[in-house]
Amino acid sequence: AVAWTPPLEIDEAQFPPPYQYQVQRSDGFLLSNPQPVSDIQSDTFFVDTGVNTITDPYSYRISLFDANGVFVDSSAVASSVRLSVRPLIQAVELSWDANVPWSNNVMSTPYHYIFRDNALQNDPSRVVLIDSVEVPLQGFVYFDDGTFNNVPLDDEIDYCYFVRTFGSYDNPLIAEPLINNSQQICVQPNDSEAPCSPVNLTIQGGFDCQAAVAELGCGFSTYENILAWEPDFTLPCDDDIDIYRIYYSSTGLEEDYVLIDSTAQTEYAHTNLPSFKGCYRVTAVDRSLNESPQSDALCLDNCPQYKLPNVFTPNDDGINDTFTPLFSGAGSAIDGFDNSDCPRFVLDVEFRVFDRTGKLLFDLSKEEETGILINWDGKTNNGAELPAGVYYYVAEVRFDVLAETNATRTINGWVQLLK
Repeated sequence: AVAWTPPLEIDEAQFPPPYQYQVQRSDGFLLSNPQPVSDIQSDTFFVDTGVNTITDPYSYRISLFDANGVFVDSSAVASSVRLSVRPLIQAVELSWDANVPWSNNVMSTPYHYIFRDNALQNDPSRVVLIDSVEVPLQGFVYFDDGTFNNVPLDDEIDYCYFVRTFGSYDNPLIAEPLINNSQQICVQPNDSEAPCSPVNLTIQGGFDCQAAVAELGCGFSTYENILAWEPDFTLPCDDDIDIYRIYYSSTGLEEDYVLIDSTAQTEYAHTNLPSFKGCYRVTAVDRSLNESPQSDALCLDNCPQYKLPNVFTPNDDGINDTFTPLFSGAGSAIDGFDNSDCPRFVLDVEFRVFDRTGKLLFDLSKEEETGILINWDGKTNNGAELPAGVYYYVAEVRFDVLAETNATRTINGWVQLLK
């Protein structure tokens, strides 16, 4: 349930009442992708249903509208309380956190309360208050070894917990305490059995590099890979999975795999990439932090492209004045240009021009600032203009790909210089 107060200070002449509200929600502690989950309503209370609080925390924001339906402002972001557990021998360590605009660490309401099942001898399934934590002194941590009732935790039993937090804005206009419960989470002390590795790791919707780049302009340089996989719950695999960890190797080499993120979902978007290239593995982690072996690798490679024309006209008319790979972008738009011809996934180019006798007229090293677009202006290395005619070139192109056998290509060709 989400609750809020009406605006405390507002210009009612500019934004007349009565006021209405809309609730926005996102997975995680940060409102990274907010979506409206309520209609615009006059009530200051909303019950959000259909959310999986076991696997994810959620964050919320309230949008304010005046009587005319004009958007006025939004509240700060507040998340649900997220409880984490760490199993130990005959004990469990609890810790909790939340991203909220108020303080959950205040002297006026210093205690947070710990609830657990298997505490009542005659009713072990009932979740009851077992202890409290004086947060200003002890922090957001609790160690349960059964001391509260002198009954040690049993390593063969699952224990379920939730925490009730108390907080305040320290503002007399806002009622306190602000009370929130964490999700309920279960754990078995001394659990050492890891889940099985995830299976069927794929790219969501399939991977077709050529089709993907054909829709993108030549200047596009930020890519994403959206992974999907399935848990393995076949016997004798354990179905206790809390999160998945995603490992990535930009080279495909085993020694280069690094942990890049974790998620409670069975899909993950790896964004802001300079290319598609790379390999992925995924592991499953249970509530006791036991991690499965890594899944089979999923490797993706780029589809490099580099096409050179056979004519250019360096006559300073602003059209086709330099020799460059087929390209369309700002200042060089070409009607009907096929984006699949864009130069892509190219690391560097060495370019040399010769006359009919084999004499070197112009060369461009890969270190020069013109980079992969070459932009040869039809002049020699000494700056002398070449006459119209046919010239021959060699381009040594190095591509950004996993397969070393496809990393370099030598392009031999000719170009007609017209004036």
